[in-house]
Amino acid sequence: MNFTINKIKVHISFFFPAMIAFFVLRDKIGIIPSLLCGIFFHEICHILVMLLFGITIRKINITALGIDIKKNNSFLPLPKELLLHISAPTLNLIIALIFKNISNEIFAVNFILAIVNLIPIGNLDGGNALSALISEYINEEKRNLCKNFANIFFGIIFLTIGYFLYKNYAVSPVFLMLIIIMMFQNDI
Repeated sequence: MNFTINKIKVHISFFFPAMIAFFVLRDKIGIIPSLLCGIFFHEICHILVMLLFGITIRKINITALGIDIKKNNSFLPLPKELLLHISAPTLNLIIALIFKNISNEIFAVNFILAIVNLIPIGNLDGGNALSALISEYINEEKRNLCKNFANIFFGIIFLTIGYFLYKNYAVSPVFLMLIIIMMFQNDI
């Protein structure tokens, strides 16, 4: 589905509502509404920071693997670039702390969203922050090599942690699959 909001093109992949329907049907504890709210506030935070920095948003792609906000090629100094990427996980942590003694569900969802988004791989916020740091300090010739190495290095670390959680705490194997997908994305 494609539509435009205030000159911003929005594309929603068929697989996004299909994935939500799948998880709603499998959601035995009723966590999906809290998860969707946490993701909504996360992405709104990114959009607000972009607007604050004067960045023009061209397109928003909503897919089964996440939300990708395409901006015009606006150059940001490194501190602002890092702030853009860590602002939303920070908001999720703030929400988690606010709800710590009020709602375990909202606390857990926002805490996990913050931690997972700070993993420095793929197009997660941590991966984008790492990419900004690498781009700032490494020449263009070695940049992709460093990014790919970081992707695989951190991916293996989190894949090992994920496997440990899967074996000892019955964490879903979907988590492991998502880490593998993010590890082998070409751009971080």
